[in-house]
This record gives sequence, C-alpha cells and structure tokens, in this order.
Amino acid sequence: MAPIETPRAAFLSWLTFDPDQEIKRPAIILIFILSLALILRLAAAATMSAIDLDGTLYAQIGDAFSKGEVREALGGVFPPFYPFLIGLAHLIIPDLELAGTAVSLAAGLLLVYLSFIFFRRLIGDTKALYVAFFVALNPYLVKYSASVLTESIATVLVLFTVFAFYRSWTADSPLYAALSGFSLSLTYLTRPEYIAYSVPLCALFLLKKRFLHAFLFALFFAFLVGAYVYWMKAETGFWVVSKKAILAKEMMASPAAYHSHLLPVSSLGLIARYFPTVLYDVVNALLPHLLLLAYLGIARVDRRYAVLVLVLLFFHILVPSAVRASSKRFYVELIPLMLPFTVAGLSVFRSFAGRSGRGKIIYYLCIAGIVGFSLIQCVNPPSTTRGLNKEAGLYLGSRDPHAVVAAAMPLVPFYAQGEWRFLPSLSRGVDTCGALMEQLRSRGVDYVVTDEETEKGTPFVAGCVKPLTPFSEFRHGEEFVKLYRIRDK
Repeated sequence: MAPIETPRAAFLSWLTFDPDQEIKRPAIILIFILSLALILRLAAAATMSAIDLDGTLYAQIGDAFSKGEVREALGGVFPPFYPFLIGLAHLIIPDLELAGTAVSLAAGLLLVYLSFIFFRRLIGDTKALYVAFFVALNPYLVKYSASVLTESIATVLVLFTVFAFYRSWTADSPLYAALSGFSLSLTYLTRPEYIAYSVPLCALFLLKKRFLHAFLFALFFAFLVGAYVYWMKAETGFWVVSKKAILAKEMMASPAAYHSHLLPVSSLGLIARYFPTVLYDVVNALLPHLLLLAYLGIARVDRRYAVLVLVLLFFHILVPSAVRASSKRFYVELIPLMLPFTVAGLSVFRSFAGRSGRGKIIYYLCIAGIVGFSLIQCVNPPSTTRGLNKEAGLYLGSRDPHAVVAAAMPLVPFYAQGEWRFLPSLSRGVDTCGALMEQLRSRGVDYVVTDEETEKGTPFVAGCVKPLTPFSEFRHGEEFVKLYRIRDK
C-alpha cells in the first residue's frame, strides 16, 4: 500500500483501524492521541473525591523534600523517588495534592509518547500509533495518571528499562545496558518489588555471554539501590528492601507478624496455592479481551521481545505469589509491554474478518466495544466516604490546623495539615473507655475521627467516643464522618 501523504488523509485512514497500512506522517495522529489522553486524565482527576490513602504519605514525604528536609524525607515509610518528584513540583505548585497529581499526569502523557517512540522500532509507525492509542484509553492507566500514587511514574520507568534492555540485548550496546540498570534502580526507588527484575535481566545477558553488559547493568543498578538499602539498615537495624515494614510494625499486633513481613518467605506449596489468585488479578489488570488479541498476535512480534516480556511476566507473577499479596494495581506496569502483541493480534483479527462483509462489521463492532468499554471505565464515580473525609479535614484545618488526629485513614489529618495517629493501634491493649481516653491523651491526640467503617471495625472505640458531643459531623445519605474533640486547648 502506498504511503498516505496528507495529514487529513492519514488521520481518516488511521480511523479505519488497519494496523497493516503505512502512514508516512504520523505526527498529526500522535497529537490527537496525546490530546485525547490529556482530556481523559483531566476528567478522571476532576472526579477524584479525595487523595488516595497512600497518596497522603507520598505527598507528605514530597513536602519534606521541597523544604530541604532530606533526612526526614528519606526516613519516610515509602521509597523516595516519586515523593522527590512531588517535592520538585511543589516548589512551583503550592497545593501539595495538586503537585502530586501533576507529576502523575505528566508521567501518564509521557508514557503515551514513549510508547509510540519505543515501539515504532519494533512494529512500525502505524502499529506503534495504535499502541499509543490503547495506552491513552486504558482505564487503569488513566486512573493512575490522575492519582497521587506511584503507578504512573513506575510504568514509565519499567517501559524505559525494558526498552533500553531490549536495545542492548539485541544490538550489543553496553550504553543501553547501563541505562537499563540505572532506570531499574529508579524503578526500585519508586516500587521496591522491582528489585526482582534484576535477576532475570542479568541472567538474560549472561545467557548470551554479554559479560560486559551484565556488569554495567548490575553496576548502575546497584549503585543507588545499595546506597538506599544501606541507609535503611542504618535507620531500622534490619536489612530490608522496603521500609513499608515500618508501617506494618505500627499496624501489626505481634512482633512475629512484623518479622514475617520483613522476610516473607513462602514454601513452594503456598506459592502454588496463591498463584491462581495472582493470575486472576493479572488477567483483570491487562483486560481479558486485550489478552486474547495479544495471544493471536504474539507470533507476529520479534521473538526476542516476546521472550523478554514473557520472562518478566513470569517473575512479575512469581513475586506476589511468594509474598502472598496481590492487587490489580500491582500489574498495570505490564500493560504497555503487552500492547504490541495486542495490536499485532488486531491485525490478525482484521485479516480474518476481512474475508466477508459481515466479518468487517463484526470487526468494527469489536473495536467500538473496546473503545466504548475503555471510555466508560476511565472515569470512576467518586467515593462518598473519601469526599466526606476531605470535607471534614478541610473544616478542621480552617478551625484548628496542625492538630493531632487519630483515625483509621489519614485523609482528615492530611487535609487539616495535622499529624496522624493510627486509631486501631491506639486501642490495642486497653479494655476500658477510661484507659482508651488516657492512651489517646498520652499520645497527644486532639481529635478522633469515626465513620461507618470505623464503627464496624473497631466498635470498642466507637462506643467509647459516642457519648461525647461531636465537634462536627458530615453526612451524605447513610454515610457519615464524625469529629470528636478529645482534649481542650
């Protein structure tokens, strides 16, 4: 097929969803895809009722970075790279939550652009445009591009790590091996579980007898990782890969539970038993209909890339199975890596459907279904409970900022610019309401937050504070958030 010359003709032809056509000037289509990605992500951000729970901690660590309090920031529970970026954005954007959202949004748009730039070498311009289009539309990638969470920046880093490794592995480039190792170290400093990727990637270099590449990859990976792990050892007294264990210590009742979190070793039997749960989450995260197309197209993509992605997929499933912790959000970083297979499968499906007129109708109905499903799923309904917590936090912040707040979730103290005390842990070891009140006052608690979930999860605490007159109360239907003042100022 001859190249399409004009931007308008290229765009109209691209809308036919023919991955095998040749488009000479793809820039206009890429601009459209980036504009669509921006609109969807802004719409998702506009419907967010409040910051995510982990997002409060990322934002607070970022605030410490922006103030130059590096030691305090590195001492936080979560790894530092994403909060560091929030801190940089906070130097320009006064609102801390907005600064975190801006970082995720920028990473989400960068992901769309890089998906085209990277995959055009692998599958050509036209197919790479369709990959970028599916990245722009993917409901999980849209959601996390509008959230103060690590998924958006981690997905960019994983894509860059894999692309640099693939270039080094196939083109015998030591420079790309070093870049891949450095990118993986930043990925680890964003999501610690990605330390596991260093094993298969080094092994693939060694299997090809690329000893220099393996050395450079390991060197540039280990430099930042080793420094951060050594810092955590000095701070905690333990050799750990993640300081999330510190948060676990606050939330777990027994020392045994804490140490099992530090070294969560599973037997092969437990891994095998948990494997189906992880696989179910992987399929849901990657979307079953896109996985089916990926199965059809995997043979049409470079075999070396397919081997690389399948090896990483195996390790990505193995690690959560070993630690017995899984969620759909653990696997969104795999989405762009799988989409070249999906687009190749789309080509197979189109060729098969093109054999008859009705087949073409079925093909376009399937495309409309995929696009429609993505658009519907992109913007989630806001959470009433989180919205009420935000409202309560802003109310408290306007009347008593910087107060110490005991709550099951950190949202109220975050918006009140106060300090958070984890309410369930404060109620452990006390058996009377008087002892609970004394415990709260001894920890400097000014206010207690209760809601429907708190009353169900910790009825003892809810029963003790119920006789008190609420400082303020926020309701929407049957859902509510109540603030109780524990001590007068």
